[in-house]
Amino acid sequence: MKRRLWLLNIVLLMVLLVLGHVLRQHWQEAHLRERKILDAKTRPAEPPYMPARPMVQKLQPTTYVDVAQKVLFAKDRNPDVIPDPPKPPPPPPPVPPFPVAHGVMIFGDVPPTIILSANSKAEQQAYRAGDKVGLFEIASIDDRQVVFTWDGKTFVKNISDLEAADSTPANQQQTPNAPPPVQNTPPPPAAPAQVVSTQSGPLGGRDLMPDGKTKSCEQSDPNPAGAVVDGYRKVILVNPLAPSAPYCQWQSVN
Repeated sequence: MKRRLWLLNIVLLMVLLVLGHVLRQHWQEAHLRERKILDAKTRPAEPPYMPARPMVQKLQPTTYVDVAQKVLFAKDRNPDVIPDPPKPPPPPPPVPPFPVAHGVMIFGDVPPTIILSANSKAEQQAYRAGDKVGLFEIASIDDRQVVFTWDGKTFVKNISDLEAADSTPANQQQTPNAPPPVQNTPPPPAAPAQVVSTQSGPLGGRDLMPDGKTKSCEQSDPNPAGAVVDGYRKVILVNPLAPSAPYCQWQSVN
């Protein structure tokens, strides 16, 4: 009986030893698996592909043109711009009155000179081509015609058309009771030179020639023909184009 118990105990002990060995092997294997899992380096997964966001376009005013043209509260809104009617061009300025001609002088190589005044009662002055008289500029002069330019326009005028009807000097104008003057008659011969003491004279006139030996007369000059003042003699000349309108000059006696 005791022998059987000892055999049974031995068998049980051997079973326990085998079970302990098996359990120890399982524990070691489990420990190795655990260390292998913990020590293993995992590769991170690649992030998923995400497409790029579309670019946001800038706002364009033309995109909202319908909003401006189709406003419900403004029926008269219209994209068509109505321009203002063109203004009519201003009328051209009127041609100013032409000066009054009192004669023309042509002597040899001296450039032609014309005697003009703004009107029949204004002071007479000598002009040549290139000079300005009032608003006009003299382009050329000959014995019959004078060419004026004004505002880019050219005017060809006959000297006879520029003579004033009342260009006769005041001391020679016809009075109601006086007989009419004789036409185409030369003036009387000049009286002998005599010195007249007066305040008016050639000093008040304008040089008609570059040499200064010929001067114009003033309208209020009271000196008679042939008078000598300050070395100048007063001479009455007749314009062949207007014999009824003689004019005077002061000529140097030296």
